[in-house]
Amino acid sequence: MHGSKLTSDLRAPRSACKQVRMLDGDAWRTVGGLISPRCGLALASDPRSTLLYAVGGYAGGTEYLASAEFFDTSIGRGGLLPPMGAARSGPGAAYGPDGAVYVVGGSADGNNALASAERLDPREGKWHSIPPLPTARGYLSAVFSLDGCLYAAGGAMNHGTEWACSAFERFDPRASAWEELPALANPRANLAMALVI
Repeated sequence: MHGSKLTSDLRAPRSACKQVRMLDGDAWRTVGGLISPRCGLALASDPRSTLLYAVGGYAGGTEYLASAEFFDTSIGRGGLLPPMGAARSGPGAAYGPDGAVYVVGGSADGNNALASAERLDPREGKWHSIPPLPTARGYLSAVFSLDGCLYAAGGAMNHGTEWACSAFERFDPRASAWEELPALANPRANLAMALVI
């Protein structure tokens, strides 16, 4: 495993991480629950359907998750997907234009950042490794852009006194290659990105 040390000590109660809620007008409502309680997960959504994909996370104690599941917001339930190749708390995830879910980075044990990355085509039902992130980290954000590339930003790593990082990288699925981009203006961890059209 390629990685660097993270500093985190999460203690999540098992019952607190299952509910799926949606904004309905001006109020939040519970629409169902995940199969596995989890926090520190990544969520990807298929913009062409009502499916959400919940991957990885932390289940309390020393339980870091490789599990993945889908949730259909139109019917309020989902199902299990094949587990990822690595447990990942704090990964980045995004739904690609090729209909696959991409998951990058995270931490398998709450201490060591991962550079590894994986791709799941739900139609095939198998995870495949893709080239690793240039910068190992967890608690990062990932999003696909209109150019068909996956962008990974920020995250947590531990090099001396540094915790958050300013890494900004792009993965081109067509070339199966990462490119390092100009760094974020400020180091950030536990951040979010969204595609704005």
